[in-house]
Amino acid sequence: MATMATAPSGALAMGERTTMKIQISKSEVEVTDVLRVHVQRRLELALARFADLIGSVIVRFSLAAGDASGGHKRCRIEVGLHPRRLDVEDTDVDMFAAVNHASDRAARSLARTLDPGRGQR
Repeated sequence: MATMATAPSGALAMGERTTMKIQISKSEVEVTDVLRVHVQRRLELALARFADLIGSVIVRFSLAAGDASGGHKRCRIEVGLHPRRLDVEDTDVDMFAAVNHASDRAARSLARTLDPGRGQR
């Protein structure tokens, strides 16, 4: 099951904002409305400065590979840039923690990808 949400992001000019499309899908895990709101807010905060460069964001929740007990969940975030794609993921028992870690990782990876000279000071 997939849902689409839009989150305003990245200021362009005085009061003008772009919209980042966030699609959330799940496989064998429960995704609550509270988790959906958390995903939207975390990604908005983490990716806002890159919003005008992002084509799409897909968040996929599933059971972690090899975890038959169902305790560990995977959060995979795919950020569509033109013409490439950035993939990050995190696994945790707590899906909120997995979202937090994966969104932070996505922001750091985007910064490295889009501003390669930034870390060489």
